[in-house]
Amino acid sequence: MAAHADDDRLAFIRGLLETQTRALTLLRSGKEPAIATAPYQPISSQPVDRIPIDPGLETSGMREFAAGLGLIGRAVRARGWSIDLAETAHGRRGALRLATAGRESAVFFAANPKAGVELEASGAAPLHAEDVVVLHSMGPVERRPRSPHGRFGRTGRGAARHVDMSELLHEADSLPDLERGFRQQAAL
Repeated sequence: MAAHADDDRLAFIRGLLETQTRALTLLRSGKEPAIATAPYQPISSQPVDRIPIDPGLETSGMREFAAGLGLIGRAVRARGWSIDLAETAHGRRGALRLATAGRESAVFFAANPKAGVELEASGAAPLHAEDVVVLHSMGPVERRPRSPHGRFGRTGRGAARHVDMSELLHEADSLPDLERGFRQQAAL
């Protein structure tokens, strides 16, 4: 990442802040920033040394967001996955794009159920999009069947993959167990 800053450091910092602002806006609200020059969004309003004692930390979704990023980073290093900010082949642009040996995915993060619903409702992370992974900090909204006479079994259509980071973190016994559960829920 630092190698990209050598040419034009000011442009690099602006791009970094724009990317952070977009990712945090999607995380917190489930919506794209309203304008290209959206105001900067800090990770926290607290100084770094006070973040661990921030009373809103538990409900902000930031711990699960950080854990999800950490799991992706570990897989990039251990499994040869790659990440970038590009769109998928289907034109979906998440907070990042994750490419594994078998597929590419637009990865979104949702701090709360409302942000998850907004991601879907806005069309950013449609329910039917097989190239989308949504990492939910507080768990996804449970889907209700649309009809009691719905189709059973496989339909042949792909779907977005939803990962409940809170549940994964709570249930994992070890780091390898957490990584395995993450790969299974994200179908990576």
